[in-house]
Amino acid sequence: MNHIVMLKKEYFRNKLKSVFRIFFTISVFLIRRSSKKQGKTTLECIIFSKDRAMQLHALLSSYFDKVASTVQVHVLYNTSNSNHQKSYEDLILIYRDRNVSFVKQRNNLSFRRDFLKLLSSLLSEKVMLLVDDVVFINEIDLHDIAGYDLTNYVPSLRMGCNIDFDVDSTPGWSPRIIENNKIEWFWNQGSYAWGYPLSLDGHIFLRKEILHLARWISFNGPNSLETNLQLFTYLYSKHHGLAERRSVIVNIPYNKVQMENENLCGNIHQDFLLEQWHRGYQIDYRKLSGLHHSCTHTDISLVMIPREIGANTKHENH
Repeated sequence: MNHIVMLKKEYFRNKLKSVFRIFFTISVFLIRRSSKKQGKTTLECIIFSKDRAMQLHALLSSYFDKVASTVQVHVLYNTSNSNHQKSYEDLILIYRDRNVSFVKQRNNLSFRRDFLKLLSSLLSEKVMLLVDDVVFINEIDLHDIAGYDLTNYVPSLRMGCNIDFDVDSTPGWSPRIIENNKIEWFWNQGSYAWGYPLSLDGHIFLRKEILHLARWISFNGPNSLETNLQLFTYLYSKHHGLAERRSVIVNIPYNKVQMENENLCGNIHQDFLLEQWHRGYQIDYRKLSGLHHSCTHTDISLVMIPREIGANTKHENH
């Protein structure tokens, strides 16, 4: 008798999941259709950061070096102590004349609320998401790649022909070279990075769509946000990937500042980088320009140089 009851519960549970999936698919379809009617190509960027001012400096500096038609950048950040907070205050001063805003988390448990609030406040149709251990290594015109129809594409700045094709991909599969020196592929035919549309490492989405997805999941930080977004991968089964022929960004995992997963990383502690930052050093991000790499996450030797002094890079001695 108990076995029959359990089977019935499982049946109705699966039925409910199916109904919800249909409802959710329709709701996303309506968001996409509304986007098509509006036809806007506006884009803004959100960067997630915690206790990594030196790495964030490399990201922002390389962004302004390599990106044509830069867009408004919003840094959602958190710090674990006053020394790290001071380093972010340095960055706020450095980029005071740039289109960069800094939004601090209210507390260690407020990431979800703060992200949803920030994402809701943007005026753009599209949003690019980034994490702070990324560096721009090749040039790109963001307005160009963001101009594609995101009801059919998920553009990626981290992909390119230099990234290894995974052996688990569909046999005979490879990205196709299209106009303007770009490549495209079907996300559902690739595997690993080539089959991972819902990444926070330089992917571009419809803002209202990603906001809609995020409201339906729980998360405490960028890693659990990305992990739980994978529940909606089925919504992108017919989407193309889109990228430049060579990767525009590379993720350099020098360290880890969260405990949400067991991602591999280097052993250069963020507090060591903080000490070097306060001594007036920066990562030599220009040394990474044109880097040849075959993996989206690449272990690269850390090279530091005295921090550049200029209109937007002046620093104080500590």
